[in-house]
Amino acid sequence: MIIIILLIHLIKEYLGKKAQDLDIQVDKELSNNNDDNPMLISHKNSLKSRYLLAYIITRCSMWAEVPYLYYLLMTVHKFSFAEIGFLFLIYTIGALFFGTIIHKLAYKSGRKLFCHIYNFITIIKLLLLIQGVRILAYIAIIIASGFSPRFIKSIFESWFITESERMFQNLQREKERFIKRSLIESHLFDGVFGIIICVVCAFIYEKFGITYPFWISIILSLLSSLVIKILWDENILLRLDEEEGYNRLYGALKELKKLDILCIGLIEGLVIACINIYFFSWTPILKQSTNGEMNVGFIFTIMLLAKMTGFEFYHMLIVNLRFDYYTCIIVFLLLQGLVLFLIYYINTFLSRMIFLSLFNGLFEFYFSLNSKIKSDILVEQYKAIIKILFTIPTNIYIIIIFLHLSFMNCFTLYLISSIISLIAFVIGICLVIYIRISKRNEENNEHEGYNHLMQHDN
Repeated sequence: MIIIILLIHLIKEYLGKKAQDLDIQVDKELSNNNDDNPMLISHKNSLKSRYLLAYIITRCSMWAEVPYLYYLLMTVHKFSFAEIGFLFLIYTIGALFFGTIIHKLAYKSGRKLFCHIYNFITIIKLLLLIQGVRILAYIAIIIASGFSPRFIKSIFESWFITESERMFQNLQREKERFIKRSLIESHLFDGVFGIIICVVCAFIYEKFGITYPFWISIILSLLSSLVIKILWDENILLRLDEEEGYNRLYGALKELKKLDILCIGLIEGLVIACINIYFFSWTPILKQSTNGEMNVGFIFTIMLLAKMTGFEFYHMLIVNLRFDYYTCIIVFLLLQGLVLFLIYYINTFLSRMIFLSLFNGLFEFYFSLNSKIKSDILVEQYKAIIKILFTIPTNIYIIIIFLHLSFMNCFTLYLISSIISLIAFVIGICLVIYIRISKRNEENNEHEGYNHLMQHDN
């Protein structure tokens, strides 16, 4: 997997030098423009370092616990497959109802404050879980339900973007390039340090037992909170206009009437539903595929390597080779459905681990591609609200599936996910047909307008 990543990186470098990507040229221009402003360069480096340090430590705390959570509930708490599914359902419903409220409070009361709260909620959740008491596990899941991993990404990035806007007051292009490059760096650092912490925790789990990776996560959460306390400044959205918020919601609902935006939202909801099923059930499906012991930490490390490979493939195909976005989307959906069916159909441990890792790389490719598509087609004014509306179908699908989990097993879930991917694939084909027809009509209208203008001139 590492060799594949290196090969992709070398191909990207070659294509980048050959094509002279416009982004690189713009970066050079902006760098030349800012050479005479050493104070700005110093502030840029300081802000990026402060953000990356807190963000990466927080993400490492998450990576330290994630591989072992299902295993802890299964082995220490002795929960059944359906009972763990019910806990997952509680978490999903809590995120649906409390997530938006917490985000709004974070904007009103301060993002730095709520990043602190996130870390302390994580610590409380893990301390309750490692006790091995069932009722405490329920309490831990309920407490943490409003602070999902999406909270890390949105609130932390929101703090960074707000601080960047303060720094680049009248330098719009510089601000956009700085934010874009910094977020790409954060993604790469997240992958690299996530792999490192997973390997470390895997060895600790092998030597000391299931609870010790959770102690690593607790320590990292405390460290993140300390870094935020010392290095971050608070930023608060000074005014929240309720009437403007309702107007934006109305405008966002009108935007959803556009077929391309509606299709992208439906596809995103279906894909993320499959991803949630994958995260929930990869541990039991591998456990049932082997009679021996398995180190979930090492397995998850391989999946993170596949995740980085997917991100590298995105940059090679979309950024360097300029593949068509929507064609890539439908190819992805077809491959995702096939991989999910193979996970269901083939019953050997090694095959399932390979296909699960492949799925991990595929959805990382999808996330990067989908973010690019949404940035192009969504109106900036309504972007944040539309992204929230996109999550509604996801939660509906998950709630319906997990309410019936007592009648299924982990293999049935993957068969259902394969069917969901097929439905998303059909929607993707409809989307591509609609876009092709729309482009053809626009070209015909432009051609007719040009002919009409020429006739008028004659």
